[in-house]
Amino acid sequence: MKTTALRATFTADSNGTTNSAVGASEWKIFADTPVSTTPVHIPTTVGVVPELPKTVEQVYSDGTRAQAPVTWPTVTKEQVSQPGR
Repeated sequence: MKTTALRATFTADSNGTTNSAVGASEWKIFADTPVSTTPVHIPTTVGVVPELPKTVEQVYSDGTRAQAPVTWPTVTKEQVSQPGR
């Protein structure tokens, strides 16, 4: 999975006479890696190029599931021109 943004919230306190500040010059991001991807099975008819899904379901170690974008290799008419190919 990809992200284009992260949000962090920092809190600095003031007691009326002194101030404090919080800063970050470097971040390290940790994320869980999926343990599996649910298989995709798209039956088609001879000569018909199947429409493949734009996302697949990924499963994480705690059992949660999430959709993730996928890029498939191109399926050609030749590949579906005969049964069982």
